[in-house]
Amino acid sequence: MNNIEQLIIDKLIEKKYHLSCAESCTGGHIVSSLISISGASRVINESYVTYSNESKTKILGVPKELIDEFGVQSLEVAKSMVIGLKNTTGSNVCIRVTGFTKGNIETPVDGLCYFGIMVNNLIIVDEVQVTGDRNEIRENQKNYILNKVAAVILLVVILLDAAYR
Repeated sequence: MNNIEQLIIDKLIEKKYHLSCAESCTGGHIVSSLISISGASRVINESYVTYSNESKTKILGVPKELIDEFGVQSLEVAKSMVIGLKNTTGSNVCIRVTGFTKGNIETPVDGLCYFGIMVNNLIIVDEVQVTGDRNEIRENQKNYILNKVAAVILLVVILLDAAYR
């Protein structure tokens, strides 16, 4: 059991928050690691592997024009995806990941991913590049993003608690 997943699940249960993910390059690895924690069924709402561009448009409502203009692996599209996930699921916490495990001819960059985290109405969009083989990259992306998710959740909880004192 990983401490960061336990911390996230415990905080979500404490605040009665629900979480949804839409993953591309991580292929469901993030939500899978959260589901491994006892009690996750109380907070995991719904999640998707939106690997194709069509699924990003169909499920998350990302405009095809945005993908065409900025590319599917971009901060702009990651932000649109996390907003779309929030609109689709209504979850308090939404995580969206898009990027590369291994680069291609057009973008020869291994391990680059763009992610969005939305807690209530606070949106954080960022990028990370990690190294390793395909599976190590997915694992490293997952770990980095879950640490960011925990930090954002704790920040929001602290701010909300302070606002209600």
